[in-house]
Amino acid sequence: MEHRLIRATSADYRTYRRSYERIEYSFFKKGEENPSFTKKAMEDAYNIFPIYGKGKYLDLIESNNFEIYFFEMDGEIMGFVELIFSGTMCTVNNFSVFEHGRGLGTILFQETLNIIRLHQSKKISLWCPYTGSQIFWKKMGFRQKMKNFSIPPFFKNMSLPKEVMQSLLPSFNASFEMNL
Repeated sequence: MEHRLIRATSADYRTYRRSYERIEYSFFKKGEENPSFTKKAMEDAYNIFPIYGKGKYLDLIESNNFEIYFFEMDGEIMGFVELIFSGTMCTVNNFSVFEHGRGLGTILFQETLNIIRLHQSKKISLWCPYTGSQIFWKKMGFRQKMKNFSIPPFFKNMSLPKEVMQSLLPSFNASFEMNL
């Protein structure tokens, strides 16, 4: 399997959109999938964190601290990663492979780690509210950082019903970090 990371440019907006639309987060542990829940959860995720419009995408691509990479394997895009650099910190803003259970996430992370090291980052952080994904990140060497996090004001301002807010609370206790 030949693979590589390709840094996105301002000319890659369509590729970015197609890639973003293929995201499927790992909500459950392996073998515990629930397709109807996954479909609804993905719709909710897209509503909360929508795809960047072209103007926002171009602004981000042209900034000095934001990078998007497409993960290409055997000539086909199989995932992507968004990285935000700030001093010696790198935040993984989005990380996705399009086929689960084939080891692609591990390969993408190893390649991403090479880029992060080139930037001389000393720490990596990410937010990961989904059980299946949390298992992956722990295997990659990350540790859970926050245990008593409250619901961010952004969500409180959405006027969601109380039971929805309570169901969201565990999601916000999902910040992970890794020291390099």
